[in-house]
Amino acid sequence: MNSLERSDLPIIILGLGRSGSTLLCELLNAHSRIYISDESWLFYRAALDLIDAGRDWAPGLLDSALESVAEAPAFLKGADQMRPRLRSGSLVGEVPFESDPGAIKSAWSAWLGTIYSDLAAKHGAARYGDKCPGASPFAMLIDHLLDRRCLYVWTVRHPIDLALSWMERWRDPRVLIDVLGRVHDVSRFNGTEHDAVRVIMQAYLSHVSYLRLLMENCPGRVMICRYEVLAGSPEESLSEVHSFLNETLEPKQIERAFTDRRRVSGGDPKFNHSHGIHGRSVDRWRHLDADSLAVYLEAACEFSILDCMRFLGYSEAAGELARAMRFAKAC
Repeated sequence: MNSLERSDLPIIILGLGRSGSTLLCELLNAHSRIYISDESWLFYRAALDLIDAGRDWAPGLLDSALESVAEAPAFLKGADQMRPRLRSGSLVGEVPFESDPGAIKSAWSAWLGTIYSDLAAKHGAARYGDKCPGASPFAMLIDHLLDRRCLYVWTVRHPIDLALSWMERWRDPRVLIDVLGRVHDVSRFNGTEHDAVRVIMQAYLSHVSYLRLLMENCPGRVMICRYEVLAGSPEESLSEVHSFLNETLEPKQIERAFTDRRRVSGGDPKFNHSHGIHGRSVDRWRHLDADSLAVYLEAACEFSILDCMRFLGYSEAAGELARAMRFAKAC
């Protein structure tokens, strides 16, 4: 794929919620050529329509990949809870089960292309995108819908900092589990604080597994964006993202993301009260007391999170957590 082709491709931002996707979207939306919509969930609905119609793409892909990859990382081999939550039946207004997958795919592809192109044009942009963390489990279906003509930026974050953000955003464990249960199968968890941490870690494992499979099947079209790098060195990180998209970071683009009219962050009150990028949300796990940290470390151990971190480039941080785990066990 040449540079000119990359300049025209849709931009799909995926990743587990609270990993910096809103920040990245606002920064990209400040670019004169780019418009990325709010979390419309359109790709999520399109994927479910295809699954309902018999194109059981996502689970089938996972099964075949697990069988065929002999040298799969340990976290992928152990990801026995990767499947997204499946619905028990069609709802009113959704496609019937017997509908032809090809017809549904064609209809969704045409409609998505039209609506997003119109939205981009309305905002004076040359290319469009969507921030849809809820559709991450169906990344391969999105690729199918867009005829393998799109670029993915997958946001990731230190797992305990991400979990702390989830726990802060949804303080009631039952609500938190219900929110994650809209996408993931969380039927085996109870509405307790301990299980809330566990369900976040399971979702983390699931998303890293989906990311790994997407990278394997879409070489050269997937970029990992680590929240810590984006928050700590925004200009450098954003320049790398723009290079991947075959764009150029514009002068004062980062400042414009916080001063111009917001396009994406209507559902994120924490971001809306921010006036710039700050690093206070990085390394929050270091401030946990020993008892609280032990809960997160236990869940991280249960769901192979250290292996996930190494895959994502958090090798040094994974080493620190491994040492913390050994110390906790010794005590």
